Amino acid sequence: MGGESSLSDRRIGFQILLCTVSLFVLPGLAAGQEQVQETVHQVRRGDTLWGLAATYLADPTLWPQIYQLNSRVIEDPHWIYPGETFALPSDAVEVATAAVQPAAVQPAQPLESWTRGQEHSGVSGFGGTSLFDTSPVLGRLMGDLNVEAYGEPRLVTASDFYRAPMLLEAGEIRYSGRTVRKLEGNPLHLPTPTGVRLHDRVIIQLDSLDLTAGDELRAIRIETTSHHREIVRPLAMLEVTDADSRTARATVTRLFGDYQVGDLVILSEGFDVPETLTQEVDEGGLRTTLSGFEVPQDLLGEGDMVFLDSGAREGVNIGDEFIVFDRADDAGAREEDRLATVRVVRVTAETSTARVVDLRDTSPEVGAAARRVMRAVGG
Repeated sequence: MGGESSLSDRRIGFQILLCTVSLFVLPGLAAGQEQVQETVHQVRRGDTLWGLAATYLADPTLWPQIYQLNSRVIEDPHWIYPGETFALPSDAVEVATAAVQPAAVQPAQPLESWTRGQEHSGVSGFGGTSLFDTSPVLGRLMGDLNVEAYGEPRLVTASDFYRAPMLLEAGEIRYSGRTVRKLEGNPLHLPTPTGVRLHDRVIIQLDSLDLTAGDELRAIRIETTSHHREIVRPLAMLEVTDADSRTARATVTRLFGDYQVGDLVILSEGFDVPETLTQEVDEGGLRTTLSGFEVPQDLLGEGDMVFLDSGAREGVNIGDEFIVFDRADDAGAREEDRLATVRVVRVTAETSTARVVDLRDTSPEVGAAARRVMRAVGG
C-alpha cells in the first residue's frame, strides 16, 4: 500500500507539472508560432533579396538584413531558390502591410477646366492617379509628368545650327588644323576602321592656333557642288581636353557625318540663339532665290537643308522663314502657291542655310524664287 500511495502521489505531481507547463510555456510557443508565420517568406520563382527587401522593408538596399538573418540557408546572396523559407526582420510585417495599401484615387477633373499653364497632377497630366503614378510595392509617387508644362519647341536648335552646311565664301573659313590620329587601345595591332565615332578621342595637328582645354572645335569637309560652289560640310563637334603649341587632344561630343582621320578642324562659333526667339509677319517680304541643296536630289523632304542667295548683308537672321515658289519670278504669286517653307538656321555675309519645315507635293529647283514671310525677333 505504501508503494502504491507513493506512486499515486508521483502521478499527481507529474500531472500538476504538465498543467503548469501548459499554462506558462505552451501559450508562449503558440504566440511564437504565430509570430514566425507572420515574419517568414517562402521563396517563389523570380524572387530576389533585392525584391524581398523592397516588398517587406520598403527599401531594396536593405537586402543585407534579410541575408544576415538567413546566412545559414543562403550560401550566395545572388542565388536563392524556390521553396526556401527565410526569416524576416521584426518590423517587416508592419512595413509590408503599409506598403501594399492602395493610394487614394482622386476624381479626374473635367476636360473643360484645363487651361495652359495650370498645375496638374499625375503622370499623364490629365488629373487623378493611375497605375503609372504609384508603385504597387512602395505606394509612393513615381512621377509627375505635366504635358501642359511644355511650350512650343525652339525655332532653331543647337543641332540645327551646328550640323548646318554653309556655302564657302572667299576668306571666310580658315582651318585650324587637321585630324591626324584616333586614340584607341589596340595592343594586338588589329585593322580598325578609320571612321571616328561619338566619344572617340583624337589628336589634331594645329595650324598656329592657341587652344586651351574646353574650347569647341568643328570637324569639316569642303566639297564642290554640281553648280561649282564649295560647301563647308560639318562632320562633328569636338571639345579640347589639352593642347600645346603644335597639337591638341579632343573628344567627339556630337557626330553629324562620316568623320575620318585626315579631315579639317576649325574653331567653332558658340550657339547663342536665345530660347525667347519668336517670329513676326514680314510686311516687306525680302526677295531672294534658292541657290542649292545640301544633297542634290529631285525630291526634298522635311528636315533637308537648302541654300539661299541672301545673308546678313541683306538683313537675313537665324529664325527667318521664306516660302519658295516654282519659278524665278514670284510676282503675283500667292502664299498658297508655295512649294516649300524653309527656316534659316545659319547665316553668312552673303548666303544663308535653311531647313525645310514644310513641303508641298513637288520640290523647288535651283533658281526658284523665295520670299520672306516671317521675321525672327527677340534674338
